[in-house]
This record gives sequence, C-alpha cells and structure tokens, in this order.
Amino acid sequence: MDKRIIIFTGKGGVGKSSVAAAHALKSASQGRNTLLVSTDMAHNLGDIFEVKLGREISNVRENLDLYEIDPQYVMENDFEDIMKYLAQLLAGKDIIGLEDVGMLPGMEELFSLLRIAQLYKSDTYDRIIVDCAPTGETLSLLKFPELLSWYMEKLFPIGKVGVRVFSRKPGSLQLRKNPFKKTQ
Repeated sequence: MDKRIIIFTGKGGVGKSSVAAAHALKSASQGRNTLLVSTDMAHNLGDIFEVKLGREISNVRENLDLYEIDPQYVMENDFEDIMKYLAQLLAGKDIIGLEDVGMLPGMEELFSLLRIAQLYKSDTYDRIIVDCAPTGETLSLLKFPELLSWYMEKLFPIGKVGVRVFSRKPGSLQLRKNPFKKTQ
C-alpha cells in the first residue's frame, strides 16, 4: 500500500472535521492503518467519536487512531532537543528561556508540522488524515517555511550576506562605486 497524508482544510464551520472523520473511517474499514490528526486548537475529534482524548494518540477502532495535537506539549516532550537548541541559538536576542521559544510566531505551526512528518516517517500509518484549523490558521501552518526564512534573515543577517557571496561564480562579483545607485 502507498502511504499518504490527506489534508482537509477550508473555512470554519463547513464540516471539515465531519468529512475528515468519515474519510478516516472509510480508510480504516478498508484495512489501512489510519491516523486522524486535528491541528485545530478547538479540537472536536473526541466529540465526533464520543471519546475522551488526551495529548497522546488514542486507538478508537481497528485500524483507526485519533490525535489532537497540542503544539506546546509536542514542543516540550517530543522535540525537547530542538527547543533547547533554539533557546541557545536565540540567546541574547531578548529571549529569556526555553519557555519563551514557543511564544515566537509560527512555533506552534512548526512543531505541528514536525510531529506530522515524524509520524509519517515512522511507517506506523498507511494514511494520515489531517483535519486542519480554519483556513487562516492552516495558511499559517503551510506558510511556515517562508516564515522561517524571515526569522533567519532578521536574526542572522550576516548568514544571508555570506550565502550570497559564497553562491556567486568565481569572478562574477563586481563592486560599484555607489552600491545603492541603480544602474541602467
């Protein structure tokens, strides 16, 4: 069987969670080991399946697991090493400690994506069905790589200059008398 991640996204209140749940049930009934993941902070998978869900993956039926991602919990428990590295990397950038890293815009999205990627790579599931938050939040999730580039540019500008210099072909670097003046 081929592995897949299937994403359900759209405006809030249109039935994304219901459709994602129906798709997950069908996938599981076809014998595919299926995980239904919610990235919405207003989780409702527990309500749909009438079960109490915690912060870990829960099996609800044969071939069907549910997971309501809590990004803060994922940051602290599944990716503690990354959090420590980020805290060290950002030391001296007006960020006090490890707990402050999670407050940076985009960190929740990053760790939700990392967790989904980790689950995909684990080969535990044939299908991972993602019930996304309403469109605006999902766009934040999917736009994270661009946000990360912005952080890198703002926090480490010398790296950007270094990348530009080292990526040029030998002999292609030409200096102008006034580098700020537009050329024709």
